[in-house]
Amino acid sequence: MNKLFIGIDVSSKDLQIAITDSKKHQTPLVNAAFSNDLVGESEVKEVILDLAQKNHTTK
Repeated sequence: MNKLFIGIDVSSKDLQIAITDSKKHQTPLVNAAFSNDLVGESEVKEVILDLAQKNHTTK
């Protein structure tokens, strides 16, 4: 099974996320910024869940 590696840099204004997986660990799947509020947090959650489902990752 493929695993996701997720890095989240938290500041007062935004959440910078970088996501890669165990197969393509040198190439980020996602490198994006989201607002540090409920909307941004929900967007981050959806990105992570979507990638997990697409890549059939393990928990």
